[in-house]
Amino acid sequence: MQRRKVGHPRHAEQVRNIIAAAWIDSGHALFDPSVLPESAVSRDLFSDRILIERTAFMDAQSQALTKQSEALREEGWSEVVIGRREEVQRNYLARRTWWKFYFSGLPKAGGEASGA
Repeated sequence: MQRRKVGHPRHAEQVRNIIAAAWIDSGHALFDPSVLPESAVSRDLFSDRILIERTAFMDAQSQALTKQSEALREEGWSEVVIGRREEVQRNYLARRTWWKFYFSGLPKAGGEASGA
C-alpha cells in the first residue's frame, strides 16, 4: 500500500481549496485593500482579481465593521449588533450545507432529479 504525502495536493481542486482557505477575494471587503501591506495582497497579472491573506482580511474587516457600527449609532440607531465570527461562519456553513442538500434532489430543467 502506497502512502500519500500529506500537504501535497494532487488535483487542481485541492490546490483551489488550499488557496481558498488562505486567501479571500477582495470583492467581499468592506475596506479599501490598498491600506493593507503589500505582503498581504496578491494580484493577478492584470489586477482583475485581488486576493487578501485571510488573517489580514479578517482584521481589516473587523475594523471596518466597527467603524460602520459607530456610524450607524451616530445616525440614531439605538442598537447595532455584530455577530461573532465563529457563530456567523458556523451558521453560514450550516445553511450552505442545507441549501445544497435541499436542492440536490430537485428536478433540473430537463425534468430529472439531480440526485438520481
